[in-house]
Amino acid sequence: MQALSIFYLLIAIQGFLILWDEFFFHNRRGLPNWERVGHPIDTVSVILPFTYLSFVTYVGTTPLFLVFLMAFSCLLISKDEWVHTELSTSGENWLHSLLFMLHPLVFVFAWILWKERGPIFAFRLQLVLLCSFFTYQIIYWFRFASKAPEKKIKINNELYHDLGNRWYSAKDDPVALLRAEGKTKNPWVAQTIQKHFLHRDPSEIGILDVGCGAGFLTNYLAKKKFVVHGIDLSENSLAVAHQFDETKRVTYLTGD
Repeated sequence: MQALSIFYLLIAIQGFLILWDEFFFHNRRGLPNWERVGHPIDTVSVILPFTYLSFVTYVGTTPLFLVFLMAFSCLLISKDEWVHTELSTSGENWLHSLLFMLHPLVFVFAWILWKERGPIFAFRLQLVLLCSFFTYQIIYWFRFASKAPEKKIKINNELYHDLGNRWYSAKDDPVALLRAEGKTKNPWVAQTIQKHFLHRDPSEIGILDVGCGAGFLTNYLAKKKFVVHGIDLSENSLAVAHQFDETKRVTYLTGD
Protein backbone atom coordinates (compact mmCIF):
# COMPACT_ATOMS: atom_id res chain seq x y z
CA MET A 1 0.00 0.00 0.00
CA GLN A 2 1.58 3.27 -1.15
CA ALA A 3 0.12 5.37 1.67
CA LEU A 4 1.57 2.96 4.24
CA SER A 5 5.04 3.21 2.71
CA ILE A 6 4.89 7.01 2.72
CA PHE A 7 3.63 6.99 6.32
CA TYR A 8 6.55 4.81 7.45
CA LEU A 9 9.01 7.02 5.55
CA LEU A 10 7.60 10.17 7.14
CA ILE A 11 7.73 8.86 10.70
CA ALA A 12 11.27 7.55 10.08
CA ILE A 13 12.44 10.99 8.90
CA GLN A 14 10.52 12.71 11.68
CA GLY A 15 11.97 10.35 14.29
CA PHE A 16 15.51 10.94 13.02
CA LEU A 17 15.10 14.73 13.18
CA ILE A 18 13.54 14.59 16.65
CA LEU A 19 16.41 12.48 17.95
CA TRP A 20 18.91 14.82 16.32
CA ASP A 21 17.18 17.79 17.95
CA GLU A 22 16.99 16.05 21.32
CA PHE A 23 20.41 14.48 21.65
CA PHE A 24 22.45 17.13 19.85
CA PHE A 25 20.84 20.56 20.16
CA HIS A 26 18.92 20.11 23.42
CA ASN A 27 21.77 18.42 25.26
CA ARG A 28 24.27 20.95 23.97
CA ARG A 29 22.42 24.03 25.22
CA GLY A 30 20.41 22.45 28.04
CA LEU A 31 16.71 23.06 28.59
CA PRO A 32 15.22 25.67 30.93
CA ASN A 33 12.27 24.59 33.07
CA TRP A 34 9.62 25.91 30.67
CA GLU A 35 10.98 23.66 27.89
CA ARG A 36 11.27 20.65 30.20
CA VAL A 37 7.55 20.99 30.80
CA GLY A 38 6.56 22.14 27.32
CA HIS A 39 8.23 19.39 25.31
CA PRO A 40 6.43 16.48 27.03
CA ILE A 41 3.16 18.39 26.56
CA ASP A 42 3.95 18.58 22.83
CA THR A 43 4.47 14.81 22.82
CA VAL A 44 1.14 14.24 24.58
CA SER A 45 -0.57 16.31 21.87
CA VAL A 46 0.66 13.73 19.32
CA ILE A 47 -0.11 10.72 21.52
CA LEU A 48 -3.81 11.65 21.77
CA PRO A 49 -4.73 11.45 18.05
CA PHE A 50 -2.69 8.28 17.57
CA THR A 51 -4.45 6.71 20.54
CA TYR A 52 -7.74 7.45 18.82
CA LEU A 53 -6.51 6.04 15.48
CA SER A 54 -5.19 2.91 17.20
CA PHE A 55 -8.40 1.93 18.94
CA VAL A 56 -11.30 3.46 16.97
CA THR A 57 -12.35 2.08 13.59
CA TYR A 58 -13.31 4.38 10.70
CA VAL A 59 -17.08 4.27 10.19
CA GLY A 60 -17.52 6.42 7.11
CA THR A 61 -16.98 9.91 8.53
CA THR A 62 -14.07 11.68 10.20
CA PRO A 63 -15.07 13.07 13.61
CA LEU A 64 -14.36 16.73 14.25
CA PHE A 65 -12.79 15.67 17.52
CA LEU A 66 -9.96 13.92 15.65
CA VAL A 67 -9.50 16.87 13.28
CA PHE A 68 -9.29 19.19 16.29
CA LEU A 69 -6.67 17.01 18.02
CA MET A 70 -4.46 16.96 14.93
CA ALA A 71 -4.80 20.69 14.22
CA PHE A 72 -4.22 21.57 17.88
CA SER A 73 -1.04 19.49 17.96
CA CYS A 74 0.30 21.23 14.83
CA LEU A 75 -0.29 24.62 16.44
CA LEU A 76 0.97 23.64 19.88
CA ILE A 77 4.40 22.48 18.77
CA SER A 78 5.12 25.91 17.27
CA LYS A 79 4.27 27.79 20.49
CA ASP A 80 7.89 28.35 21.55
CA GLU A 81 9.42 29.49 18.30
CA TRP A 82 9.59 33.21 19.00
CA VAL A 83 11.66 32.30 22.06
CA HIS A 84 13.75 29.77 20.13
CA THR A 85 14.63 32.51 17.65
CA GLU A 86 16.77 34.07 20.38
CA LEU A 87 17.65 30.94 22.36
CA SER A 88 18.61 28.51 19.60
CA THR A 89 21.21 28.44 16.86
CA SER A 90 20.26 28.83 13.22
CA GLY A 91 20.82 25.09 12.75
CA GLU A 92 18.31 24.19 15.45
CA ASN A 93 15.76 26.65 14.09
CA TRP A 94 16.19 25.17 10.60
CA LEU A 95 15.63 21.67 11.98
CA HIS A 96 12.48 22.88 13.75
CA SER A 97 11.14 24.23 10.45
CA LEU A 98 11.57 20.78 8.88
CA LEU A 99 9.71 19.18 11.78
CA PHE A 100 6.88 21.70 11.44
CA MET A 101 6.46 20.71 7.78
CA LEU A 102 6.57 16.98 8.54
CA HIS A 103 4.16 17.08 11.48
CA PRO A 104 0.94 17.76 9.51
CA LEU A 105 2.07 15.40 6.72
CA VAL A 106 2.33 12.54 9.22
CA PHE A 107 -1.20 13.27 10.39
CA VAL A 108 -2.54 13.49 6.82
CA PHE A 109 -1.14 10.10 5.81
CA ALA A 110 -2.21 8.56 9.13
CA TRP A 111 -5.73 9.78 8.38
CA ILE A 112 -5.57 8.34 4.83
CA LEU A 113 -4.48 4.95 6.22
CA TRP A 114 -7.19 5.06 8.87
CA LYS A 115 -9.83 5.96 6.28
CA GLU A 116 -8.64 3.12 4.01
CA ARG A 117 -8.72 0.75 7.00
CA GLY A 118 -5.00 0.21 6.78
CA PRO A 119 -3.07 -1.90 9.28
CA ILE A 120 -3.70 -0.79 12.88
CA PHE A 121 -0.19 -2.01 13.65
CA ALA A 122 1.28 1.13 12.04
CA PHE A 123 -0.63 3.40 14.42
CA ARG A 124 0.12 1.28 17.46
CA LEU A 125 3.81 1.18 16.57
CA GLN A 126 3.85 4.98 16.41
CA LEU A 127 1.93 5.12 19.69
CA VAL A 128 4.49 2.89 21.42
CA LEU A 129 7.35 5.03 20.10
CA LEU A 130 5.66 8.24 21.25
CA CYS A 131 4.91 6.89 24.73
CA SER A 132 8.49 5.68 25.06
CA PHE A 133 9.80 9.10 24.06
CA PHE A 134 7.42 10.81 26.49
CA THR A 135 8.66 8.56 29.32
CA TYR A 136 12.26 9.38 28.43
CA GLN A 137 11.52 13.12 28.41
CA ILE A 138 9.99 12.99 31.89
CA ILE A 139 12.65 10.78 33.47
CA TYR A 140 15.74 12.28 31.83
CA TRP A 141 14.98 16.01 31.92
CA PHE A 142 13.44 16.03 35.40
CA ARG A 143 15.67 13.44 37.08
CA PHE A 144 19.08 13.28 35.47
CA ALA A 145 19.77 16.30 33.27
CA SER A 146 21.33 19.37 34.84
CA LYS A 147 19.46 22.61 34.53
CA ALA A 148 20.36 24.93 31.69
CA PRO A 149 22.44 27.90 32.83
CA GLU A 150 20.55 31.14 33.02
CA LYS A 151 21.13 33.24 29.95
CA LYS A 152 23.13 36.25 31.03
CA ILE A 153 22.57 39.53 29.28
CA LYS A 154 25.82 41.40 28.87
CA ILE A 155 25.41 45.11 29.34
CA ASN A 156 27.49 47.10 26.90
CA ASN A 157 28.98 49.94 28.91
CA GLU A 158 31.39 50.70 26.10
CA LEU A 159 28.85 52.98 24.46
CA TYR A 160 29.35 55.49 27.29
CA HIS A 161 33.14 55.65 27.03
CA ASP A 162 33.44 57.89 24.00
CA LEU A 163 30.69 60.39 24.72
CA GLY A 164 32.97 62.87 26.44
CA ASN A 165 31.43 66.31 26.79
CA ARG A 166 28.58 65.16 24.54
CA TRP A 167 27.00 63.88 27.74
CA TYR A 168 26.06 67.51 28.36
CA SER A 169 25.69 68.81 24.80
CA ALA A 170 24.60 66.08 22.36
CA LYS A 171 21.14 66.37 20.83
CA ASP A 172 21.55 63.47 18.39
CA ASP A 173 22.14 60.73 20.99
CA PRO A 174 19.86 58.89 23.47
CA VAL A 175 21.90 60.46 26.27
CA ALA A 176 19.99 63.66 25.48
CA LEU A 177 16.86 61.92 26.79
CA LEU A 178 18.61 61.18 30.09
CA ARG A 179 19.66 64.79 30.32
CA ALA A 180 16.13 66.02 29.62
CA GLU A 181 14.68 63.55 32.10
CA GLY A 182 16.94 64.95 34.80
CA LYS A 183 15.25 68.34 34.60
CA THR A 184 12.13 66.76 36.06
CA LYS A 185 13.63 63.90 38.04
CA ASN A 186 16.44 65.66 39.87
CA PRO A 187 14.30 68.22 41.77
CA TRP A 188 11.87 65.47 42.75
CA VAL A 189 14.72 63.28 44.08
CA ALA A 190 16.12 66.17 46.12
CA GLN A 191 12.71 67.03 47.56
CA THR A 192 11.94 63.40 48.40
CA ILE A 193 15.27 62.94 50.21
CA GLN A 194 14.81 66.16 52.13
CA LYS A 195 11.27 65.18 53.15
CA HIS A 196 12.39 61.69 54.21
CA PHE A 197 15.04 63.12 56.55
CA LEU A 198 12.56 65.50 58.18
CA HIS A 199 14.11 68.64 56.77
CA ARG A 200 17.55 68.07 58.23
CA ASP A 201 20.33 70.20 56.83
CA PRO A 202 21.47 68.73 53.47
CA SER A 203 25.10 68.88 54.62
CA GLU A 204 24.22 66.18 57.18
CA ILE A 205 22.80 63.80 54.55
CA GLY A 206 25.12 61.43 52.67
CA ILE A 207 24.01 60.07 49.31
CA LEU A 208 25.47 57.27 47.17
CA ASP A 209 24.52 57.36 43.48
CA VAL A 210 25.22 53.92 41.98
CA GLY A 211 25.70 54.01 38.21
CA CYS A 212 25.99 57.77 38.24
CA GLY A 213 27.23 58.10 34.65
CA ALA A 214 28.39 61.63 33.91
CA GLY A 215 26.82 63.01 37.08
CA PHE A 216 23.49 64.46 35.99
CA LEU A 217 21.97 63.69 39.39
CA THR A 218 25.07 63.74 41.59
CA ASN A 219 26.17 67.20 40.46
CA TYR A 220 22.64 68.53 40.93
CA LEU A 221 22.46 67.15 44.49
CA ALA A 222 25.89 68.59 45.28
CA LYS A 223 24.57 72.03 44.33
CA LYS A 224 21.78 71.44 46.85
CA LYS A 225 24.48 71.01 49.55
CA PHE A 226 24.08 67.22 49.98
CA VAL A 227 27.21 65.11 50.63
CA VAL A 228 27.37 63.02 47.46
CA HIS A 229 29.36 60.00 46.30
CA GLY A 230 29.00 58.64 42.76
CA ILE A 231 30.27 55.31 41.44
CA ASP A 232 30.23 53.98 37.89
CA LEU A 233 32.05 51.40 35.77
CA SER A 234 33.01 53.94 33.10
CA GLU A 235 36.08 55.93 34.06
CA ASN A 236 35.59 58.21 31.06
CA SER A 237 32.07 59.07 32.23
CA LEU A 238 33.37 59.77 35.73
CA ALA A 239 35.98 62.13 34.31
CA VAL A 240 33.20 64.10 32.58
CA ALA A 241 31.14 64.06 35.77
CA HIS A 242 34.05 65.48 37.73
CA GLN A 243 34.66 68.11 35.06
CA PHE A 244 31.05 69.34 35.28
CA ASP A 245 30.91 69.25 39.07
CA GLU A 246 30.82 72.99 39.76
CA THR A 247 31.01 72.43 43.53
CA LYS A 248 34.06 70.17 43.33
CA ARG A 249 32.68 68.40 46.40
CA VAL A 250 31.40 65.17 44.80
CA THR A 251 33.53 62.07 45.38
CA TYR A 252 33.62 59.99 42.21
CA LEU A 253 34.87 56.40 42.30
CA THR A 254 35.15 53.61 39.74
CA GLY A 255 33.00 50.75 40.98
CA ASP A 256 30.47 48.03 40.24
